[in-house]
Amino acid sequence: MSDFLHTIRNNSMDKKFHKPRRNYHENNSFPTLEKRTGSDRRTRSYKKPNAQISETLESIKNLLEDISENQQQTIYAQERKVSAIEKKAAVLGQMASFLEKMTSGISRDASTFPSYVVTQPVESSNFKISTSKKPNASDRKMMLEIIEKMRNEGETYHTIAQFLAKEEFPTFSGKGEWHAQTVHRLCQRIESMSLTE
Repeated sequence: MSDFLHTIRNNSMDKKFHKPRRNYHENNSFPTLEKRTGSDRRTRSYKKPNAQISETLESIKNLLEDISENQQQTIYAQERKVSAIEKKAAVLGQMASFLEKMTSGISRDASTFPSYVVTQPVESSNFKISTSKKPNASDRKMMLEIIEKMRNEGETYHTIAQFLAKEEFPTFSGKGEWHAQTVHRLCQRIESMSLTE
């Protein structure tokens, strides 16, 4: 079996085309980009045509002119900014001196005004000073009886609260005003007390 494979391999090797190995630059089938040949192959400084140099110099000149113009515009803008800041500083200085004159005049003239002292409280019909204090036990009992009586007559909690406020009954804490919620809680307390008795 191995002889068979050997002959197949050898036959295929004989049928291959053998070409001699050449350098790539000598072979015409591989074109190169090299334009210089023979003695020209030495590296020398490559000279550019004058047209390209003048074009490059012209573009550099244009760029430098643009940079110079931009710098001039930046300088002009900065000068305007500085002048605006100076104007602001001048205006603020004037305002400060004006306010200083105003305040110095006020402090000097303040002593010329007479001082008024209120010795008695001013009474007004619309103004009432609350002198409410906590009711004692007998007053509480009387208010609870009024609340219970009005509730039995079918009055609402809100109506009872308005009546107590109108008659100027003080709240049990001595603070605040009468509200429907407060009357409702007192009615619940009355019911719980009547159930326990």
